[in-house]
Amino acid sequence: MITLDYVPTYHELNDFYGDPDTAPGEPDPEYLSEYCTRITLPFAMKCSWSPHDPVRRIIVHRTIANALEDALKEIKDYKGPDYLAEKGYDYFGGTYNYRPTRGGSLLTTHAWCISIDLNPDLGPYRKRNGNGQWFNSQPEFITEAFLTRGFTTFPWDGMHFQACQGSHESAVCYWDVIKKINENEAG
Repeated sequence: MITLDYVPTYHELNDFYGDPDTAPGEPDPEYLSEYCTRITLPFAMKCSWSPHDPVRRIIVHRTIANALEDALKEIKDYKGPDYLAEKGYDYFGGTYNYRPTRGGSLLTTHAWCISIDLNPDLGPYRKRNGNGQWFNSQPEFITEAFLTRGFTTFPWDGMHFQACQGSHESAVCYWDVIKKINENEAG
């Protein structure tokens, strides 16, 4: 298993991954070529906003590429690409996106190209179910593939996996927290 060597806090991101902007609000045009790489996905995915468009390659930060690719291989190997497609577990929601967090002014971790969104409909951002719990039906095997390699996620953003300890607004949320939330939702 390939894991992340180090997972910085939000406030360490520029020192660890490089600065993605030249001035506040202005993306560095050299950032992607300097710090990022393209990886070939171990199975074809569908673009979540345009499902007829297959996604075969994605761009990620060089320091996370091997661990992310290894997590995706584990997901593919769970029951194969046909199973993932049949269940709708093969939707790509994005990696690089230079923008502030939703409703905030600080950059999202997508701006450093250290995040991936998978299956957005299964873990939508800040959506609650009928019981008031965070809605997250991302399969456990997908979440565990990332968490065991050092990536983090949040109960309110089950599609999102990042190579950062928490965010500017919260602490790290590990699988036991998500599992508890899912148990509460089921029970």
